[in-house]
This record gives sequence, structure tokens and C-alpha cells, in this order.
Amino acid sequence: MKKAFTLIEVLVVVLIIGILSAVALPQYQRAVMRARLAQAFVIFDTYRKGIELWLLENGVPTTSTKIFFTGKQQSTSYTYGQLSIDMPPTAGSDINTRLADNIYITADCNNTRCAITMRGYDGKWLDGCGFLMSNYYDGQWDLYGILKNSNSTLATTSQCQDFTKAVCLWVQSQGFEARPDGKAQCTAQGVNVTEHSS
Repeated sequence: MKKAFTLIEVLVVVLIIGILSAVALPQYQRAVMRARLAQAFVIFDTYRKGIELWLLENGVPTTSTKIFFTGKQQSTSYTYGQLSIDMPPTAGSDINTRLADNIYITADCNNTRCAITMRGYDGKWLDGCGFLMSNYYDGQWDLYGILKNSNSTLATTSQCQDFTKAVCLWVQSQGFEARPDGKAQCTAQGVNVTEHSS
């Protein structure tokens, strides 16, 4: 006659599975975030180089100029590799490039600065967290800040913590500087980045 599992044995197994899941799931989510951020950093670098090439050829724009990946249908554009730059965009337009896993990127330049924004959307990618890098035509890109809720609102200390730390470590490793808000966010996560002096 086969001996059945007792209720205690079943509960112990369920408890062990629960503990393992509680430990493994956050690690898995962090691994996914790191992989997606690695993709975002590569895309940022592509945009950065494309913007710099365009600025060398055309100078600082006097009107807002949206920059995006090829695939958009525009009447006039300048192409550098994977980049297509429309000059100028339709008034009031907000051109976003949607990438895999609901990653959105927007890049635009005006007479003050160029900015590249990468963010999640609808909470489907890193819970809507994102980051904004800016270049005030001084030859370098700075971390403006970590964003939340798929817009330009700065993330609070408690929101997007793992994301903030990963971005700050990347900024530090690349030798980028940060604007005051970006530096404060990094400091809150224990990452020391240089504040841009201007």
C-alpha cells in the first residue's frame, strides 16, 4: 500500500517553492532590466553619434528638430547610418520611435540643446522608467535625470530604484557628467557622478 504525502509535507514543499520564487524572481527581473538597458545604451550611442554628425554639417538648429530611426515617412530627411533626421518637423508633432519591448526614444535639438529621451511605456518596460541625456552644445552629453510614468517627470527616490542605479553606474563608467537633478538621483542610490559645471 502506497503511503500518501501528509499535509505537513505538502506545506513544506509549497513553502520551499515560495521561498525560491521570492529569491529568484527579483534576480530574474533585474537580469531582464540589465539586458534591456544594455540595448538602450547602444541605441543612445547610435543617436548621439548621428546627432553629432548632423550638427557638424548643419550647425546648431534655430528651430526644434526631431530625430528618429529610419522607417518614418518624411518628405525631407538627412540619413546617417540608421538615423533619419527631419528638418523641421510638423509644428506640435511628437515623433517617437517605438522599439522592442515598448522602449520609446525621442531625440530633438533646438537653439539651446539636444536631448535624447529613452523611456518605457504603459508600464510594460521597466515600469515606465526612463532617462534623459542632454547636450548644451558644449561638446559633451550629461545625465539630465531619471524619468517616470512615460513622461518628463523626474522619478522619486523610491520609484525606479534599480533602474536609476543601473543608469548612474553606466553614466559613471562612460565618463559622462550629470546635471544637478541627475546627480542628486545618483547620489541617493550611492553612485557618485561628476556634476556638470556650467
